[in-house]
Amino acid sequence: MDPTNRVNDLIVITGRLADLLERENDALRNRRNTELNDILEEKVTLGRVYESRIMGLREHADTLNDVDAELREQLRGVGQRVNGLIEENAKL
Repeated sequence: MDPTNRVNDLIVITGRLADLLERENDALRNRRNTELNDILEEKVTLGRVYESRIMGLREHADTLNDVDAELREQLRGVGQRVNGLIEENAKL
């Protein structure tokens, strides 16, 4: 897969993970425990996909220079969003 497609793929996956974490954080905050089982299953699956994509990107980190700077910045932004949601999730 070419580097631009790898980054685009990772942006989509990371965005889905961020949306899922927002739903989970909301369910935790509002004590909607019945929703958490479904969210957890999806989170585990999505987390594995995310991890495999990150590892693949790290293996080919030198090719990131071939990706448009705006796209790299978009990936950085969605990554920061996920990191913030993960921190919030750990507190909840």
